[in-house]
Amino acid sequence: MDMVQLPGKRNRCVPMQMTPEVGRAMDLLVKTRTQCGIPSENKYFFATDSDDGYFDSWLVLHNLARDAGVANTRLVTSRMLRKYVATLAQVL
Repeated sequence: MDMVQLPGKRNRCVPMQMTPEVGRAMDLLVKTRTQCGIPSENKYFFATDSDDGYFDSWLVLHNLARDAGVANTRLVTSRMLRKYVATLAQVL
């Protein structure tokens, strides 16, 4: 397993562990960015095709929840999703 440090709230580092397969997939994404129309000036990993654009994770989750017909979309957050996945991992 590899570990990377991600910037978190208030510029604190948040550790993230990933399998070698995920690391290889991330390397492939970085190598093929320009083929997908991502400008080399864009510093974000989950970048859009603008010079400084990125995917807003909250907005992506919100839109997916809305499209799925969730009644109260504001309750779908990454924190709640992490807790749900952890609970499922323990049950299964």
